[in-house]
Amino acid sequence: MLSTMFALFIFTGYTVTADLQFATREQCEAVRTQIQKPRVAFKSQCVEIQVPVKTLECEVENFTFHNEETHRHNVYVHYFPAIGKIKCKEVK
Repeated sequence: MLSTMFALFIFTGYTVTADLQFATREQCEAVRTQIQKPRVAFKSQCVEIQVPVKTLECEVENFTFHNEETHRHNVYVHYFPAIGKIKCKEVK
């Protein structure tokens, strides 16, 4: 199964190019416009690409508890469970 993405390719005039991926052409064009304004020397283009959809199967390996001693910046949470480690593998 393939999914459509839009890649923003940025050409700087050197051998290095950068690309960013977006879910919609509108998002890609909005970022392209923002980049072009201060850097008219750069050339950029949004290109539609097809990427394979990946499905992940994940398992929580352990839970841990955080307490207010380690997270003093959050005065509303005193002691709460959280995922300590998660392991995922790609399913074909």
